[in-house]
Amino acid sequence: MAKEIDHAALRVRAGAIAGTSNLFDVRLAQSNVGLNRVPAPTAQLNVDVEMSPSASISLDDDEAGLLLVNVEFHVRIADTGENAEPVAEVECAFVAAFESHPDSEPSGDELEAFAETTGLFAVYPYAREYISDVTRRMGLPALVLDLLKR
Repeated sequence: MAKEIDHAALRVRAGAIAGTSNLFDVRLAQSNVGLNRVPAPTAQLNVDVEMSPSASISLDDDEAGLLLVNVEFHVRIADTGENAEPVAEVECAFVAAFESHPDSEPSGDELEAFAETTGLFAVYPYAREYISDVTRRMGLPALVLDLLKR
């Protein structure tokens, strides 16, 4: 059974960083897409999305810093038939860059909480659009990922 995550507690822990940081850039850092086979026109497709956020910060002498949030996405598209091979897979990573002015150097727990909350919410719309576009370009039916809810 997966470990239950208390997102409300994460948002509180991330607050010290979020209140002193401004997003200034989001970039696609890595992408690997593959259409393994063309599904039947009547195939019912299932989509599984995994997200792995992480964060790092480098502070200057004046306590201003560059805060980077990396989020890796792995999307597996399969049909509900007997063929276990995925129809397609999309792996991509995005980096969000924040200018940060924390009162003190953030702890590892605070960075992790920021990545899981503010960082993920900042990156998700870019990844959502990219994944939708790239699957459409592979000729698959429209893939619209739901809003991120936590």
